[in-house]
Amino acid sequence: MCANVWSRHPVNTQYQLHVGSAVCITGNWQASLGAQQDRELLANSCQVLADDIEPNLQPRYSSLSPDQLRKKVHLRSRSSAFSALLRLRSKLFLKTHEYFIVSQFFFNIFLKAAFLNRGYVHIDTPVVTANDCEGAGETFSIAKDPSKEDFFNKKDAFLSVSGQLHLEAMVSGISQVYTLSTGCRADKQQSRNHLTEFRMLEAEIAFLEDLNKLMEIPENFLRYCVFNLLSDPEMMDDFEALGQFSSKEHFSVLESIVNAPPFPRLSYADALELLAVKNQKNRGYLHIDTPVVTANDCEGAGETFSIAEDPSKEDFFNKKDAYLSVSGQLHLEAMVSGISQVYTLSTGCRADKQQSRNHLTEFRMLEAEIAFLEDLNKLMEIPENFLRYCVFNLLSDPEMMDDFEALGQFSSKEHFSVLESIVNAPPFPRLSYADALELLAVKNQKVTGRGLSKLNEAFLVINTNYKADKETVDYYKSPVFVTHFPSEQKPFYMMRSSDGKLTESFDFLCPGVCELAGGSIREPCAE
Repeated sequence: MCANVWSRHPVNTQYQLHVGSAVCITGNWQASLGAQQDRELLANSCQVLADDIEPNLQPRYSSLSPDQLRKKVHLRSRSSAFSALLRLRSKLFLKTHEYFIVSQFFFNIFLKAAFLNRGYVHIDTPVVTANDCEGAGETFSIAKDPSKEDFFNKKDAFLSVSGQLHLEAMVSGISQVYTLSTGCRADKQQSRNHLTEFRMLEAEIAFLEDLNKLMEIPENFLRYCVFNLLSDPEMMDDFEALGQFSSKEHFSVLESIVNAPPFPRLSYADALELLAVKNQKNRGYLHIDTPVVTANDCEGAGETFSIAEDPSKEDFFNKKDAYLSVSGQLHLEAMVSGISQVYTLSTGCRADKQQSRNHLTEFRMLEAEIAFLEDLNKLMEIPENFLRYCVFNLLSDPEMMDDFEALGQFSSKEHFSVLESIVNAPPFPRLSYADALELLAVKNQKVTGRGLSKLNEAFLVINTNYKADKETVDYYKSPVFVTHFPSEQKPFYMMRSSDGKLTESFDFLCPGVCELAGGSIREPCAE
């Protein structure tokens, strides 16, 4: 299609737009003159934010097959059906945690009214492990680099196929635990039932010896999830948008799950007898998360673990190198081209031999990507509001506070004071990198090498009475944003200033941990 377009540079021209381009259109939202929609946008201008540089090489998004979507990650979120699937999965992920942790008032005609307070504790089970689990599947071995120090002290290490053993260790002290974690299995078959990487819900309960009571847990959980799906108009819109991934038959099945009487219980012998009469089919759904197994590093964020190939078996990765992911950023950037706000709370692995809380082999990392956000201040509001939200909920929850006080040597009254100050403080201070250097120089703090050291960061969150813009600012034990780092210190994808010397970026520094988060406005132009 053709449109009057103005680009980032104010030039008006006739421009050929391609499907898949990102545009910002302004105009009047008015009643439609046609019959196909109620309202329409009468455009006055169209700003091309990013063009599809290879439009002839991409298939139409509506015609993408599941196999194409499996191979081309960056196209998944542009498929209306697959983006609906991702939204459904995101909400059901939240409902899973709600079911096991939060007290819920839940109703259906068979469970009646029940106030459910289940009291499970969520456990992050490890991805890197020394154990298989009940022969659940072929494991991926983590390769050893002979040119580097032996990371695992001559012990074999694998990608976890299940969190069961870890949960069983935890349940000896906490009576109800569960995880919704990543499993990896070296299964070369290409089908939705044989995934290399997947999310798996697992739970362990102490002192439960009644099989019928155990079976009630997955039954009630399934009813709960389906009930929430059918009761949420937005989720139902996404369900109907699944297209080739769903059907009216699926909808009927979901309704029957909620409304059915208690699910039948068959012994194995009864099942064999029934199968002799009828051949029953299984149904499964494909779940996508940011991958743990990847071919990419991410901005040199850390040393990667290589996944070893077993020379006695078929080449799993088709002679390509594979690693444990250090970040989900690249996967999220692929998704944000079709879904404007995405996030993940996933596992990162870094081959850092240092033994400290700042250098973990495996950790959980919260990452988010937002389309069309060009204001650094608005971007910084996100981690600030999120931190206040988490701390506020901690301080407002008597059970969480009991656990906080039970931390013993891991906590102190000083930590409690810091948490209170985070909730009650005015907007967190924002210092440019240049202002930070000036402050450090005034206080005789040395800055060595490229960027701020941990000592420099620690100083910035405990300093007092620094004058900025003729006003005295109290930084005592307050989180601080440091912004606009020099270009040579930050990756290429961060937006540059007009002279190219600075980046639209920030580091979020907090008492006790120093850098808690980092972020930037993304550079949209390939040039």
